Amino acid sequence: MTDTTYAALPAVPGTGEGAPGDPLRIAVIAASVRDQRMGRAIAEWAAFRAAPAGADSPRADSSDTGSSHTGSSHTGSSHAGSSHAGSSHAGSSNTGSSNTGASNTGSRSAGSRSAGSARADASQAEVDLIDCAETDLPDDGLLRPGASAGTAVSARIDAADAFVFVTPEYNHSYPAGLKRLIDWHYREWMFKPATVLSYGVQGGLLATEHLRGVLAELHVVTTRRVVGLSRPWTDLSPAGYTPPADIAEAFDAALHELTWWASMLRTARHERPYAR
Repeated sequence: MTDTTYAALPAVPGTGEGAPGDPLRIAVIAASVRDQRMGRAIAEWAAFRAAPAGADSPRADSSDTGSSHTGSSHTGSSHAGSSHAGSSHAGSSNTGSSNTGASNTGSRSAGSRSAGSARADASQAEVDLIDCAETDLPDDGLLRPGASAGTAVSARIDAADAFVFVTPEYNHSYPAGLKRLIDWHYREWMFKPATVLSYGVQGGLLATEHLRGVLAELHVVTTRRVVGLSRPWTDLSPAGYTPPADIAEAFDAALHELTWWASMLRTARHERPYAR
């Protein structure tokens, strides 16, 4: 177990996180690196959903990391699921193929939003989409616990106040590419909240539960509310991911909790930084 003194650790080069009163910064992380993956389309939907209403579509970043940065965005699509034990499990009935097709950034259908949704909480949010498939990480032989040299996305993870992990379930866990992204960063994750949008035949919730333990070691607070998408490929089209309304509402509830934690923990990091 590595030292977890937050105040004494060196800053990561980059813009740094915002101060209380600045817009919240939410990093949406697409975990899958497979060909013909659906994760990018789902992550784009999540990024639009997390950003303020009425904003422009996120632009595709032309940098090596290939992620999207949205200074605000989205009128979201919607989604289906029954809620249980803090997680919402989407229920599509078709068995459908898992081939997903590419998504068009910014092309989404509008969906109704419940009063008191997370959109009010994210009215000043900035959303950054980080794609594991388009993020180059150093050779793992150079990895040092708690003190790695940094990566192409270190500054962006450090700048985030909260995280949305969009992950499939592979063999009852989450993908190796996401574990590498997590392990190559340390201080950047600490004392921030995260929620999980998982997907798979049964909703991918085992990936979420495995992530909880890993994130706890990094002092990340995982929201009680998470969302699992069952067979989401049935809701994909060339225009992107368009889920049923109850999934959108469930994800809004998770975002509502996430932004509350993000605001509280950002204030705590500035006013009462953790030290052992």
